[in-house]
Amino acid sequence: MAFRFSIDDAKAGEHTEMPGTWATDKILAKGINQTLVGFRTGTDAVPGDEVWKLRLAGPICGYTRHATGENRTAVVFRDSKDKAGPTSLLYPLHVSGSRLLALRMSDDRISPSALVSLDPKTGKETPYLYFGVPQDADTLTTLDENDIVVQDGRLFFAAHAADGPSGGKAWTWLVLGIGRSATKQ
Repeated sequence: MAFRFSIDDAKAGEHTEMPGTWATDKILAKGINQTLVGFRTGTDAVPGDEVWKLRLAGPICGYTRHATGENRTAVVFRDSKDKAGPTSLLYPLHVSGSRLLALRMSDDRISPSALVSLDPKTGKETPYLYFGVPQDADTLTTLDENDIVVQDGRLFFAAHAADGPSGGKAWTWLVLGIGRSATKQ
């Protein structure tokens, strides 16, 4: 099974991001810059064979890696009119019903990172947890190279791989857990 994609909104020689790929028993969905397309699985496809195509108002900047039992997923896109910096990006982690749980990472090391809930209907963002990450553990926050899990009000960052020390004993971050601290009464 092979697919060829037509990148309608790309200029000649322009690099195009293609984040997100999901499959069900009937459809392969692919993110292509600011478009989501769905193709039937089981046969080769060429441009124009799309079962459906959804054009977004801006490029895809985040997505969940998995689909729900109802074959739903979440995709976050940047409005092309939005001039906010990289700290405005959301990284979806979990979809529950119509709610999206996402990570908003700070790039300036001054403002805190946050775990937030996003209501896609209203766009309202509700923060659950503000936190900072130790500078030497920053590598754990890269979504493509680590697992990021939310469980029981805690946020865990875990490495997919680790390299042994080049000489002598060395400490390296493999897992970082972040949770709320409650005051004792």
